Amino acid sequence: MEKFLPFLLIAVGLAGFSYLWRLGETGRAAEAWPTALGEITDSRIDSRLRRGGGDASAREEYKALLTYRYRYNGVEYSASTVSFPDAGYQQSMAGAAARVAQYPLGKAVKVYVNPAQPAQACLEAGRHWTVWIGLALTLLFVAAGAGLLLGII
Repeated sequence: MEKFLPFLLIAVGLAGFSYLWRLGETGRAAEAWPTALGEITDSRIDSRLRRGGGDASAREEYKALLTYRYRYNGVEYSASTVSFPDAGYQQSMAGAAARVAQYPLGKAVKVYVNPAQPAQACLEAGRHWTVWIGLALTLLFVAAGAGLLLGII
């Protein structure tokens, strides 16, 4: 049972690394996807109470909810992915408001469309900076698990 925690940390770290790597690669691949003209059909701020315990759970966090439509090969699609990975909820209302201001309702946008799966699209191609932070954190999990397993920690 004492080996369970190190193996769990390593497994969680590797699974997280794999997931984030794939998202980053999808964002990078989107740079080569064909583009279509789209239109923002919904642009608003959503809020929720922050998850966690103590005083942190009483704070709100915010997300820009964006939806856009686009036509690819004669078929109309609707999507909500801005980038890979999508930023999600954040503590700053200012950050969410800036994103909504960047993509106001009715704005014409360039949409990167996955030609193999045209329902998959994004507004911002490339690896989002959060991928690199997430990858570093998952490697810390792996290192902590390995350190516990080897008796270094």
